[in-house]
Amino acid sequence: MAIDKGKQFEYAIMLAAYSAIENPTLGEESEIKKLQNQPIDSIVQQAADGMLQKISPSIASDGFYRSFKQLGGSSPEPKTDVLFVRNGQKIKCSMKWGDSYQLSSAGIQGTVNVLNNVLFSVAMKGSLGGTEVRKVAMVLDELSQTLGEGPKKQPQPVMKQLIEKANRDGGINKRLQEILGSRRMPEGDKLFLAFKRELVRESLTGESLFGKGSDKTANYILNENQLIEINDRLVNDIADKTYVDIRLKGRGKNKEDVRLNEAVIRIEPA
Repeated sequence: MAIDKGKQFEYAIMLAAYSAIENPTLGEESEIKKLQNQPIDSIVQQAADGMLQKISPSIASDGFYRSFKQLGGSSPEPKTDVLFVRNGQKIKCSMKWGDSYQLSSAGIQGTVNVLNNVLFSVAMKGSLGGTEVRKVAMVLDELSQTLGEGPKKQPQPVMKQLIEKANRDGGINKRLQEILGSRRMPEGDKLFLAFKRELVRESLTGESLFGKGSDKTANYILNENQLIEINDRLVNDIADKTYVDIRLKGRGKNKEDVRLNEAVIRIEPA
């Protein structure tokens, strides 16, 4: 099965690191063989090899290469894909491919939970006015009730009707986009900018979900060109170009051979 280049890059950076160990153990040799069996495009592996050279300390030892660890496989999924230790600092990387990337494409209820956590955090800091907090809370509550309750997967005609209603003027998708931006107007309402920025930060790091000190919380982005710290400057830059949209995602067919869909909230750059 084909895997996207972001996941390929994750495997490729691990392969590059483990292959650089001068005296690998039997367990490490076994891990190298597993990684070599992953479907990694040659261009992705070349990029990973080059990036490993860029991010390595001036004097790299087996200890540095052995510090590379691949996370994942749990629910909720960690924001950190690969971590390593450089000069005593733990670098927890969200792996990306390309300069523009999707922040989230998750089911309604899971995303609403994240949005509510972000709203609570922003409200506690006093970064959002009371009227704005109430407006966001009302939209999230309606979103949960109209699209988040009941079976996640439903027959395609049923889900299409729900999405069509959500996209009408005054519909839940339109109201959510007024707060967080649409493709045509990604900036959204400036009154909600603090909320949007914290949502972007959470989408990148997972800090409120996992905790600041957790290995699952990312503090850097690693792509084929650079290692980027997740800081205010990066968050603000991404927030200015990010929008939300409720869409349908295919979920196979049921026993009656009817196509099933799930509604998901996509958070991505315009």
